[in-house]
Amino acid sequence: MSRNVAVGAVCLTLLLLPIVALAAATANFQGSCLGFSKNCDFNANLPAGNPSACSAGAFPTDYFWTFTNPSGTASGAQATHKFTSTTATAKLDLLCSDGRDASLTRTICFGGGSGCIQPDIGYN
Repeated sequence: MSRNVAVGAVCLTLLLLPIVALAAATANFQGSCLGFSKNCDFNANLPAGNPSACSAGAFPTDYFWTFTNPSGTASGAQATHKFTSTTATAKLDLLCSDGRDASLTRTICFGGGSGCIQPDIGYN
């Protein structure tokens, strides 16, 4: 949309652009754990249909992982951690080139449970 505005003897054309909201960044990941060893692999690029993502035109600049039981950290789109307890958490913090960020925490249940990453089943 444009609008003509007269200023003194000069006529200016102003271009009015709509304000478009940028989509928020989203953090997502899947994990695969071996129950007997409690070793887990995590991937921020999975699931393939809904991976971690930044808003249009932006790209991930950093992936930070935080783990409990025992505590630990990692960086990169993929991470590995060896847990020592029957219940633990894995948290992903995603930072994007446009300054947006997102995080997601998932629970790992080596002793069974619902709504968490189960060992020996594969990615959940």
